[in-house]
Amino acid sequence: MSTAETLLPIEVPPSSAGAPLPHIFADEGRLLIAYLANVPDSSFDGTNPRSVSATTGNQSVAILTADPYLALQFGPPNDEAISGHRLYGLGLQPYSAFEVLNSS
Repeated sequence: MSTAETLLPIEVPPSSAGAPLPHIFADEGRLLIAYLANVPDSSFDGTNPRSVSATTGNQSVAILTADPYLALQFGPPNDEAISGHRLYGLGLQPYSAFEVLNSS
């Protein structure tokens, strides 16, 4: 008897919604995911645009580790198209992390 697919939310530091610049490092048994984290800047009032790049200084970086891991899916959909993802009805949300239990 198979058990239904479910999502288990994983609590991680929130990513920068504008430009998280994710990087993936993996081998046969260990996975590292690094990205720019969303840390509020008290000097930013929303009226002055900011450019973010890999060389932007003073950015907080989150590094997540999975050891061991079985598989990783990286890429689309973005936050505008996530409602079309097959796991959306199970609670999949943008800017979040989940473990898929009993994945098909």
